Amino acid sequence: MIETIKNDSLRVLFLELFREEVNIFNKFLLYGKAKGWTKTTPIYGVPIS
Repeated sequence: MIETIKNDSLRVLFLELFREEVNIFNKFLLYGKAKGWTKTTPIYGVPIS
């Protein structure tokens, strides 16, 4: 961690890797939604009585 404070190019590399992982995770979620693998949370409304 201390080396990333001193080394700008290393910090940029870590940021690029992080962004790539987030993009992969986002694509994975979109694929799971398209396949119907994700659970939907129930939507609670105002009770009607």
